[in-house]
Amino acid sequence: MKLATTKDGNLRRFFAVPKVADALDVHERTIIRMIQRKEITGVRLRANILLIPEDELERIMQRQREGREFKPETVSKFIPPPEEK
Repeated sequence: MKLATTKDGNLRRFFAVPKVADALDVHERTIIRMIQRKEITGVRLRANILLIPEDELERIMQRQREGREFKPETVSKFIPPPEEK
């Protein structure tokens, strides 16, 4: 877990891809593909470090707690698309 301050001054927690993959019981590559497809928000810290915000992980885990099975291909159904500017 990493802590970072956002532009608005709030402190946020971030998790590395391996930890998120373990938490969701999927392969790390699955998480990376989901980030590439913009189904999960990822933040690139450096060229080889990719982090997932805690609220993003919580949103997916909440679906699991509600009894809805986690399937990477269906994540886009419950994660709203990013707002366009």
